[in-house]
Amino acid sequence: MNARNGRAHAAAAAIICLAALAGCAGDPSTAASQTADDGISSGSSVASSAPSYMTAPITGEKSASSIADHIQQYLDQPRIITAYEKPILEQARDNGGLTAKQYEEAWSHFRMCMAGKGYSSVTPTKYPNGVYDHTEMTYAPQSIPNLRFEDDKIACYQDISVINQVYSAQVGNPNFYANRNEAIVDCLHRNELVPKDYTAQQFQNEELDAMQNETSMLNTHPDINLRDERVRGCFAANMSFYGFTY
Repeated sequence: MNARNGRAHAAAAAIICLAALAGCAGDPSTAASQTADDGISSGSSVASSAPSYMTAPITGEKSASSIADHIQQYLDQPRIITAYEKPILEQARDNGGLTAKQYEEAWSHFRMCMAGKGYSSVTPTKYPNGVYDHTEMTYAPQSIPNLRFEDDKIACYQDISVINQVYSAQVGNPNFYANRNEAIVDCLHRNELVPKDYTAQQFQNEELDAMQNETSMLNTHPDINLRDERVRGCFAANMSFYGFTY
């Protein structure tokens, strides 16, 4: 990923999530809630570096009771809703969720925004479940510096970020698990991409072990084929972006 090939930096995911002010786990609650004490010993190196969604207990807790409730939680935070998003989200709340057409129209809005900034084409990665990965994109003209592209991308993405998160939750976390790791594993199970006895706790332990040992992303989860685009779709739908290396 560099300016020459026009590939966006994976690290931009954190920046974009902060820009959306909605938390990277796809939870409508503010990002501040993710910094709460997770019960890990303060002396642990993991406790000082691991995000709370990686260390929070696996309890089955839900962040919403329905898609309407999920959307309303966003609407109750008007500072994170744009003028473009508000009527679309209100309609989605009343109609039982966003449609694939509304989602695609939002991404067309994003592309138009980027075109207005001088890009002849912007192509985000799209997974088999229909979810776009807003951290991985190619663009033209490639003569535009990558750092400028990142700034422009963030500015345009802000206008559709909540729509993207809501639709992603519909696809990747329809049970609205509050713990992101639990949501990812639920998605993998629903799509028959992991063994039936594979658990969210196992996934979470593997994540923490990988962080401690600086394990390669593709070697983090032995039971999960991270080269499978369907698997990556479950990660992306739960706002989990690793910058996968093929």
